[in-house]
Order: sequence, then C-alpha cells, then structure tokens
Amino acid sequence: MYIKRLQEALAPWNEITTSAIELALNSWKKTQDLLGLLPSQIKPDNPTTKMNANSPIPPAEMHPSDVEEISTCQRGKLVLTGEIRSKEERAPILVYLVGGPGSENEADRMGRFTQNALNARYRVLFLNYRGTGTSEGMAGLKRVPSNMKAKYLELFRQDLIVQDLEAIRQCFDVDKWTLWGQSFGGWIALTYLSFYPESLKKVYLTGGMAPIGKSPDEVYQATYNKVRGYNLRYFEAYPRDELVLRCLISEICSTRGGCVRLPNGGRLTVGRLMGLGRVLGSKDGPSKLHDMLHRIHREIQSPNGLSRATGEEIENWIKYDTRPLYAVLHEAIYCDGRGIVSNWAADRIGRRQLEYRWLEPGFVKQAANGQNLDSPLYFSGEMVHPFLFNDYCRLRGLGQVAEELAKKSDWGPLYNQRQLKANTVPVRAAIYEFDMFVDYEISREVADNIGNIKVITPRGVYHDAIREHTDNIMAALFSLK
Repeated sequence: MYIKRLQEALAPWNEITTSAIELALNSWKKTQDLLGLLPSQIKPDNPTTKMNANSPIPPAEMHPSDVEEISTCQRGKLVLTGEIRSKEERAPILVYLVGGPGSENEADRMGRFTQNALNARYRVLFLNYRGTGTSEGMAGLKRVPSNMKAKYLELFRQDLIVQDLEAIRQCFDVDKWTLWGQSFGGWIALTYLSFYPESLKKVYLTGGMAPIGKSPDEVYQATYNKVRGYNLRYFEAYPRDELVLRCLISEICSTRGGCVRLPNGGRLTVGRLMGLGRVLGSKDGPSKLHDMLHRIHREIQSPNGLSRATGEEIENWIKYDTRPLYAVLHEAIYCDGRGIVSNWAADRIGRRQLEYRWLEPGFVKQAANGQNLDSPLYFSGEMVHPFLFNDYCRLRGLGQVAEELAKKSDWGPLYNQRQLKANTVPVRAAIYEFDMFVDYEISREVADNIGNIKVITPRGVYHDAIREHTDNIMAALFSLK
C-alpha cells in the first residue's frame, strides 16, 4: 500500500526528465503532501531551486501532447520547463545522501555538486530523510506514550531510511540508481548496498565509510585518538590559549549553577564549552575556535557579561536545538545488531583519559576552587554526552528516552558483511587522512572488506571536502571506472 500510494503521487511527473529533484519524505502525513519535483531546465541558471512539497506542479501542465518542450510553471521570475522522454532516453538518477543523522538535505547548498552531476549526465535527487524536512520527526514524539518513545525514535535509523529509498526507487520506474553518500549518508549507502544491491548501479562515498564491524567503544576510542592530535596541533599554534581556557573554565564553574545562561534558555557549561572543539575538524576551525575562546573570556570578565550576539553564536555552533535527532540517535547509528549496547560510549571512553577529566561529576566544584586545572584539558569533537540534554533547551525532556536508547541491546542489523564482501556493485570512495569525524584507519580496514571497491585518499582535505573541493573530489571519483 505504501509503494502504491507513492506511485500514484509520482505518476504525473515520472516522464519528466529532471535535473534536480527535492523530495521531502514524510512517513506520517498524506502521500500527496510528500513530493515536490523540479524539472530539468531552470531559468535563471540555478539548478537546485527548492519548491514547496505541498504545492506540486499541476499535473495538467505536465502532460502536453503536441509539443516536445514546454513551460510548466512560473513563480515570479522563476520559469520551470521540462522535456518528455521515453524511459530509455531518461538520464540515470543520482541520489545525494546528506550527513547526519537528523540533517535536512539542502539542495541549495550543493550547487557545484549538482552542476557537476548534471554535466556527468545524471538527474539528481535530494531526499529529506524521515524525521527531517516537512515531516513531524521529533514533534510527533509528544503524542507517543512514554513507554513507546524509544520505539518511535528507532524508526529514524538508517535501516528504515533505506526502505524509504527503495520504495521511492520503485515509484520512479527505474531498475537501478546511483547513490552518493556523504558522511552519515555513506552509512545509509552501505546499508542499502547490504540489503538491496540489485537496485544499485554504483555507489560513491565521501568521508562516509561506516565503521562496519566496530563496536561503539572502538569507534569512540579511535575518535578520541584523532581529536587528541587536533588538540595538540591547536595548542601548538595557540600556546597562550591553554591558560585562557583554564581561566575561562574556572570562571564558568564559579558562576551560580556552574554555567552562563544563553539567550534561548540554554546553558554554557564547561562541557558545552569544550564541545566547541568540534570545529577543529575543518580547515578554518582552529582560528574560529581561537577567536571565540578569547571573545567569551573577554566578555565574561566584562561588567555586562556575555553579549547576546556571542550567546547566539554559541547556540548555533552545534545545532542540537534544530537537530535533536542527531543528539538522540548519534550513538545508535553504530549499533549493528543484537547485543550491541552503546551505553554512552563517548562519555565512558572520555572519562578514562586525563585530558577529559572535565567529564567527571566532581570537576566543576574542583575547578571553581582553582583545583584540578594544572595539566592540559582537551576539547571534544563529535561526541554526545548525557549532560547535553540539560544544556540545550530543545533537548530537555529527551534525557530519559536518550538513556533508554543508550541501554538498548536488541537493535536490528544495519549491514550484511558477507554480502558486502561478495559485492559486485562498483563502489568508489574518498577517505581522508585528516578526517576528524570518520576514522581513516578504520575506513581503510572496512574498505578492504568490500568487494569491487576503489579508494582515493586526497591529501590535505578535511571531512567537508565535497563542499570545499567539490570539483576535484567529483572529478577524481568519476574518473574511476
């Protein structure tokens, strides 16, 4: 029934050759509210303009019988046109899978990517995963009984996203399509490859080699090792910041409640401060962190305290308030099958390391008294900790369900390692030595256990290379036959 309804919704547009399709998938609303398609020729020359999924192009305008090229819709200065072609003439579809979890697939941020894909004769599909875009996602959690909330959130992992994708592929009446998985999008692509390889023509991965076969503990131990190196380089570049950081930590811990209030009601605690280190994984991240650290320190010491502008920038530094699914499900995406329990892996692994002693419950009181600050303290990276569910205003009220997910042990499988080993679908992957978020060594190990894969390792690039070095990365991967 699910596929049939999607087919009915897609039927008016299925013969249009599309260059960029933005599709907001919503498993909880009526099917006719799900889809907004963007035909192939767009004037002016923006190949990825969004349309409201609730206002599709009228079907009558999409099926003229007497012309080959038609103007289908005009909104202001934007004119959409399309060509009617036979199934055999249609360009293959490339599905872009964005990172996450919990991120919207914003086509307008991927202009260079889309243009390169069009030049390679692809149609491009941008999919908003279930729980993002116009679907309810976390909002629907309010209507779910307390004892079912964890079950509800399980529905937003990559295994069910893949089932959505496969249903949509069938609706487009294509035998196979190609995936491009960036970061968490690569996790989804490898799940797809595990269970529906017959539906895939090719798979591209950029910074998206899922740590298949590794436990959450192993993943986070590797992540901490990587982040440690970034901290060492940061403090070598900005040696004075070690003292500034200690002073700032002491000042925050000395305030009432051990935190500084932020404009939206959130809290700047030591833990949230140390989480600013996430930006170290980008090219300009160290200088950005350096500037913010000094700015916070300067303002907290002033009579007026932290400015609203700085507070809002801190709020937007890591977007848990707008992406609560990311925080709730982040460790769950590493739980592949029964018996795997995350149990707050990032928090547990961090507490074993001296530089992350700020994770210990007694640290705030000690730091307020100027104690336990003599040896270096390190910033964290892509780690989710229990205290975040108090520090971020949109995460409050989710701590209990996050705890249930952290203790859960009966997860379904995410990958089929035997199938991946025997894989025949071409997989072309870029993995990065300076990737702070997806471990390079683990990625190499996983790649060695995937059949028909070719790997490139571009030098001097970071996790976001597909946006920062789009042309070079895409050209290198497209050249791998």
